[in-house]
Amino acid sequence: MGPGYFPVIIGSLVSLFGILLFIPALFREGTIKNPDWRPFLTICASVFAFAMIVEKFGLVPATVGLTVAAAFAENVRPLQIVLLAIGLSIIGVVVFSHGLGIPVPAFRWNR
Repeated sequence: MGPGYFPVIIGSLVSLFGILLFIPALFREGTIKNPDWRPFLTICASVFAFAMIVEKFGLVPATVGLTVAAAFAENVRPLQIVLLAIGLSIIGVVVFSHGLGIPVPAFRWNR
């Protein structure tokens, strides 16, 4: 067992469950619904924005950007977005910077 053993097992199990769900779906009758692309594209864009912001500005601005961009996937009130951004920023700093010791500063001012 090496460092990749656990991820390979988890990936294999997820793939197996996906196949087990896919096979019966091939034999069901019905029509295929057109997907709503806005949530999918918005979430992908928000993750991309997080990746671009975190290196240059820090964890808190990246989390706020992620939250605001992802909020466009659904109709969310501005107060909810602000509260969620604050909560996720606090949790991110506590868990990743302090708890796990990952060297990601909360704010990066000098760049």
